[in-house]
Amino acid sequence: GQFQSTSLDFVSEVVPEYDHGFFYLKPYKQLRDTQEVVYSEPLHTHGLSWRLKVYPNGNGASKGNYLSVFLEMLKGLQESSKYEYRVEMMNHKDSQSNVVREFASEFETGECWGYNRFFKIDLLDREGFVRPEDDLIILKYYVRAPTFYQMSQDQKRHIE
Repeated sequence: GQFQSTSLDFVSEVVPEYDHGFFYLKPYKQLRDTQEVVYSEPLHTHGLSWRLKVYPNGNGASKGNYLSVFLEMLKGLQESSKYEYRVEMMNHKDSQSNVVREFASEFETGECWGYNRFFKIDLLDREGFVRPEDDLIILKYYVRAPTFYQMSQDQKRHIE
């Protein structure tokens, strides 16, 4: 018999692609000194809405020490569902040095999950995460349902 060569890229057919949005924190130092919390524009995907919630000077016990970054489900479904998410902070000197944090959590509408200790504030400049000419930090955030079945359920409920 003949054998077909099989591709190892089959995973992408099982797991939905990430949807993503950007959050431009600018001017960072002014935000850090004046705003307790800032929000990205919403990302609308499959009937759901998400946004990043960022504490430029840290949240809770991390205040003054760490940039705190959370993903918030603005609009979701009645019951909680699991979503996979990733937050990436762009390095302006070297894209290989971007900081990436990934996790999966059960989200309900209005709920936030993320990182009180996303990155040490006093290393942001030195390590290339604040663009000096305009005091900019770029965060890229990604979210997806873990299965196509769940994604289609989200869409279906949104239409209903």
